[in-house]
Amino acid sequence: MVRPKLLSFCRDLSKRGLIAESIPLFSSVEEGNTENFLAYSTLPNNLYVGFDPTASSLHVGNLLVISNLLRSSRFGCQPFALIGEATALVGDPSGRTTGRTELDYDYVQENSKRILKQLAQINENARNIYGPKYVNLKILNNMEWYEKSHDWHVLSKEHDCYFQLGGSDQLGHLSIGRHYIRDHTKRFSAGICLPLIVDEGGNKLGKSEAGSAQSTIWLDERKTSAYDFYQYFKQLRDDIAERFLMYFSLGFHEEVKDVFEEHKKKLGSWIAQTYLADEMTQLIHGKEKLKTAQECSKILFHGNILKLEEFSADTIYSLFGSASTVTLPKDSIEKVGQLADATNSDTKEKGSLLMSRDNSRFIVNGKHMTDPRAAFKPDDFLIKGQFTVIRWGKRRYSLVRWT
Repeated sequence: MVRPKLLSFCRDLSKRGLIAESIPLFSSVEEGNTENFLAYSTLPNNLYVGFDPTASSLHVGNLLVISNLLRSSRFGCQPFALIGEATALVGDPSGRTTGRTELDYDYVQENSKRILKQLAQINENARNIYGPKYVNLKILNNMEWYEKSHDWHVLSKEHDCYFQLGGSDQLGHLSIGRHYIRDHTKRFSAGICLPLIVDEGGNKLGKSEAGSAQSTIWLDERKTSAYDFYQYFKQLRDDIAERFLMYFSLGFHEEVKDVFEEHKKKLGSWIAQTYLADEMTQLIHGKEKLKTAQECSKILFHGNILKLEEFSADTIYSLFGSASTVTLPKDSIEKVGQLADATNSDTKEKGSLLMSRDNSRFIVNGKHMTDPRAAFKPDDFLIKGQFTVIRWGKRRYSLVRWT
């Protein structure tokens, strides 16, 4: 018997441990809930996810629903991404009891445009990886039916979509939407919430902890460079990487299991981390940016920093991005300790004091700097005539751009 495509996708989510909540309860026929299993099998092969344009970019936390939405198309489903521009302006009608800060129309409109462009590029990257036959995300904006009806109801009428995928906090929204559809169409609908996942620091996914500070890992390269994005996945702890591989990869379950088994055989080789970092970076930033991030990683962690001279100045700057770049006048730094203070942004303590306690942790262009009182001449440490690479500890890199 040919299994309905959406049902096969739901079973895949279950195998991966990705069903935190479902309405009605999703369980396979093997688990004994034959009634719900059969009900899910009647659903059309269409599904959607909503995205709130309250920021100018999506972040890595959103990537969980994006990757699973795209993977559904590999099962033959039609995924829809709905940008909630109207929702961001007027508030969420899903039973929320607390107020929502009113947002400026121009701000929300600009965010919506950027997120649409971002999702379209991710879809294009996915099509380049897996083929246009298997990936075809359609992007909508609920301003198209502003004040007309409930989002899900419109999608059910116009796109035959009776299934919604959401984040861990969307169960109430799914429940209200489902009842609305039942009352207005008398049709069965369903939804699944993906789990809330945290990284090794216990932070909600999308946050990266460094010292006492936290910064969001954005999908927009202007906010988080392709290199930093790549390293976010490359540096995951083994147990986290194994779980994230199953959660995020667009590969089929058996393909991911093969990578997982290879990883377990060669612990310490970072197989799961590398596979996930490669796949996610290519998905978000494209093949060329992945290649550059890989080359930069080899230079920074396993090679000679001065090989960065082989890259253009624009490429070097884009690798680190504005969030990891400090701009300093050359005449503002005369001592090593001053440079340490200016580049240690992740802790409240002065960099020169950290150097005094641990004189091996501050590295400039690959050279250990041990004395904060030593003279420092920026012109002696230039790459492409304008940059210096700073490293704190083993992995925390930043870029100084001299003026």
